[in-house]
Amino acid sequence: MTNNKLEASKAYEEGKYKQAAEIYHNILENDPKDAMAHQGLAQSLYKINDFNQAEVECKKAVELQPSLPIAHLTLAKIYAKKGNLDQSELEVKHTIELDQNFVEAYVTLAAIKFEQKKYQAAVDMFSKAIELNPQNWFAYYSLGISLQNLGQYDKACSALEIAFKIQPSFDVGIILLYAYFLKYRIWIGLVLGFIVIASLLTDYLSPIILIASFYLVGSVLNFRSGRKSQSIGILLVSILLFCLYLFLRK
Repeated sequence: MTNNKLEASKAYEEGKYKQAAEIYHNILENDPKDAMAHQGLAQSLYKINDFNQAEVECKKAVELQPSLPIAHLTLAKIYAKKGNLDQSELEVKHTIELDQNFVEAYVTLAAIKFEQKKYQAAVDMFSKAIELNPQNWFAYYSLGISLQNLGQYDKACSALEIAFKIQPSFDVGIILLYAYFLKYRIWIGLVLGFIVIASLLTDYLSPIILIASFYLVGSVLNFRSGRKSQSIGILLVSILLFCLYLFLRK
């Protein structure tokens, strides 16, 4: 890999996508047939939401090097962003044909199946991704949500617990908390959830935020289910808890 490509790759890894795009563009001015540079430019443009030009560059990469898995996967993601899930699925399946150990390809295909509400197929693909990379927290997280949609709450909790151990973030914690509620359907579920989550949280006021956020999620779910009066009541409890948190933080 040339110094320019290393520089572009470093900029991309640091989240400097516009800078990376500029470097790849300069590389292509000197060598328009560099498939990897077209691919790198496509990925950088994708990250700054320039999907149309990203698609152009990605197709150039595929034309120059048809067996390049990452180019097909990037093209699949672009199609998905544009709402063309059928074409996206074709590209990601072709990616897997080229590289059967490409973890991100399985995650992407699973996400497509999830969007299509084909939750069992999503579970199968997320499970395959985990088999290839047991430390992929996002695959466990998404697997848990997919299992929730299938009503398999025990398995959902197990998957989300692993996701939280690998990535103990606030967002994962909230979904895990809700999974416990779905599993037990009684308040003891929340207590068990807090035991798992609080073990990795240091702020003694964090449980208040967790409860408030849980109520907020419950409010949204009730509203989407048509239970507007219940949604409003739950929302008020959430607001009161958030206010209590802000008061105690002073």
